[in-house]
Amino acid sequence: MRKIIAALAVSSIVLTFTACNNKTQSGNSAAESPVQQTSQQISERIPEVEKTPDKDLKIFDVLPEIPETPQSELQYKLDGEIVRVTGYTGDSTNIRIPDTIESKKVAEVTLRDINVDEIIVPSTLGKYKLSDCSAKYVNIPACPDTTFITCNNIEKAYFEDGVEETRSGLFINCKSLTQVRMPQNLKKISDSMFDGCENLKYVEIPENVEEIGDYAFAKSGITAVKLPNTEIKIGYRAFSECAELTSFSFGGGLIINEDFNGEECLSECPKLEEVVIPNGVKEIPKMTFYNCAALKRITLPQSVEKIGGHAFLMCNSLSEITLSEGLRIIGEGAFKDNAVKEISIPNGVTEIGGGAFCDCTQLTKAELPDSLNKLGEDCFLYAENCAVTYNGKSYSYDKIANEDTDGKATELEKAVNG
Repeated sequence: MRKIIAALAVSSIVLTFTACNNKTQSGNSAAESPVQQTSQQISERIPEVEKTPDKDLKIFDVLPEIPETPQSELQYKLDGEIVRVTGYTGDSTNIRIPDTIESKKVAEVTLRDINVDEIIVPSTLGKYKLSDCSAKYVNIPACPDTTFITCNNIEKAYFEDGVEETRSGLFINCKSLTQVRMPQNLKKISDSMFDGCENLKYVEIPENVEEIGDYAFAKSGITAVKLPNTEIKIGYRAFSECAELTSFSFGGGLIINEDFNGEECLSECPKLEEVVIPNGVKEIPKMTFYNCAALKRITLPQSVEKIGGHAFLMCNSLSEITLSEGLRIIGEGAFKDNAVKEISIPNGVTEIGGGAFCDCTQLTKAELPDSLNKLGEDCFLYAENCAVTYNGKSYSYDKIANEDTDGKATELEKAVNG
């Protein structure tokens, strides 16, 4: 089921990530804040492409040396001043389509049911379609109209310089894909481009990328992500269900809106242990880190004003939560089923949604600010060992939770909501 909670509405929000150059709370501009220190630690753990062995780097540098396939081994049609290649009749396992045939430009290549290892096509093609092919190595020409259908043996893909975007789902479920060379002028990583590529461990995302589409890397084998230092739009569940993802570093900027809502963008990544949100973020989207079971700690910077509903739902190992005084709203179920033991809600928070700390069975102490004037139902339900302090008064579990279904407000809810 693509959406875990269908009832969650898509909201229009804008997040802008910037460098953490603000002063620490103590006012000492020379000292690094905990957010800066943790960000640097995570960044150091994310591998660079250059650390890959040289034998693996060849695909990122040049195309293989393959002689041009003789036109006598190609089936083609002349159409005015262009040529459309429609088949291959030779015996070689390596094909290189020439730029011209009979002195006319090759504009389209459509190949089906051929048994080869490597296929190189002209970078200036206008249309390229490959289907039912055994090729392990392909290049992607500088045109958006490229399609691979049932090409499940592709291991290496070389994007030609000039590629700015591709068709959605270009490599979807290509389980053999291990290496990709991305062009530096790529602007858009399309929807589901690498969805299900479980053996793709690392992709260097170019600096010019502006958009990462829905499910772009979902269910891939990617282990580390380092976004470039530019503003990027990220789509729904773009990095969700990445079973081996351990490190994620946000770059210079991330824009999330109604077209690129970013919800659940890192959800269900079971090995993701630590994430730093740089200063400048205004809002954490709904279900961003849903079911990231290994996530242990989170520090939100001063700029965060709202935590979306179920943002950290079922982060069962999340035991350290640090919130800053810029926060105003904590959405419903935001920290439900976490391992937090103590929580201090900063002054300035005015609203905590229903079930925000529900099922936090290890929670023993919660401090609510005097600024709070709206508390949702069942906020601390099943946090049976928790005592809550609000407006100078302590409330035991029987005063903060109602396990009956009669809908009666608890004493704490009455105190907050009036």
